[in-house]
Amino acid sequence: MKRLLPLLSLLLFCFACQTSKPLRLSGVNMEKLEPLVLEPGYDPYALRIDVLRQKESGYDPVLEQYDEEDAPYHPVGFDLGNGLFFDLNYNLSFKVNQLPGITDPNTFKVRVINNLLTDRGTTYTIEPEQYCVEKRGKQNCYNTPREGDKLMIFGKRKLNYAIEEGQDQLTYIPRENRPRLDVEILPNGEDHYYTDGKGNSRHFFKKDNEINLVGRYLIKEVSDGKRLEIYKIWKRVNKVLFAIEKSDNTFYIYNRHRKGKKIEYDSGKLEVVRNNKVRTRIEILD
Repeated sequence: MKRLLPLLSLLLFCFACQTSKPLRLSGVNMEKLEPLVLEPGYDPYALRIDVLRQKESGYDPVLEQYDEEDAPYHPVGFDLGNGLFFDLNYNLSFKVNQLPGITDPNTFKVRVINNLLTDRGTTYTIEPEQYCVEKRGKQNCYNTPREGDKLMIFGKRKLNYAIEEGQDQLTYIPRENRPRLDVEILPNGEDHYYTDGKGNSRHFFKKDNEINLVGRYLIKEVSDGKRLEIYKIWKRVNKVLFAIEKSDNTFYIYNRHRKGKKIEYDSGKLEVVRNNKVRTRIEILD
């Protein structure tokens, strides 16, 4: 049995564990970001760079203790602009296919290297009706055909799930033996959406230069649109968790101590840099 960790400790762990040295921001000419948007969206590839990744604890009966691990991505959520995506498991990430260097988000090939010492990587080949993931010589392919407004994801000839698109709404339909996981994103007025699931209703709305995500997080445009600030919503005072800025082909993600990471594109590759070291490299092959 897995459980979500208490949210405050989760947030502190999720971000603080990634940081120790301040980013060098002095003298960097930051540019205006794309305006915030709130649009139902999806990402079937799970090809993302984490900004805020939720954590779970799972009980190990052998060691008789709880172990932490990343919460799974959900394929459905909201596009927020600038490549940001907030999924229904409350993970905030950059979609790789929306970042600089990817010219066609539906047809591309990349190699993701998380261990630069061994140079071992995972290759993703994305095509309009199929995508393949190859790791250590083993390849798994998933067919992604469309029937009208419905996108279907098949693995090993079995339907994993489907996503049905409507006007300003999305429906996530899991395979037949998991009907309780059905969820709809439905409009509730201008720039306001709610999820209609099995006893689980959540609200998302945009007002002026702010986006409220299920009453837990607030994303706000500041500095004439040159910076995004992400807040944890409290009853009394909202707390800034971190900020996002952009210069040329580089995104900076940092906390109030200016500690964090950057995502930069150069010469056919994206790199995630933390503590002045490349932690992840994404080679754009096609």
